[in-house]
Amino acid sequence: MTETDRDSIVGGARTLKQLLMFGFIATFVGLYTYFVVEIWNAPNANPPEFETGLLGVAGTLAGVLGGGFAVAVGVDKPENVTCSPPELTG
Repeated sequence: MTETDRDSIVGGARTLKQLLMFGFIATFVGLYTYFVVEIWNAPNANPPEFETGLLGVAGTLAGVLGGGFAVAVGVDKPENVTCSPPELTG
C-alpha cells in the first residue's frame, strides 16, 4: 500500500498533518518572537519575567519540532548510546 493509497483511505490525513505542523511552527515562531521582544525591551537592571507555562510550551515545541525535522532529513540515532566518550571515562 503506497502513501497515496493510505491518504485516500483516511481522507485529509496528509492535509491535517500539514496543518498541525504549520500550527506548531507558527506557535513556536510567535513565542520565540515574544521572548526576543520582551528581552530586548527590558530595562538593563531588570530582566523580564516569563510565565513558566509559556517557557514549558516553547521548550516542548522546540523538542517536538527538532525531533520531527531530524526524522524528516534522515538523522539516525547512534548505534551505541550507552557508552561514554573515551576522554570522559578516565
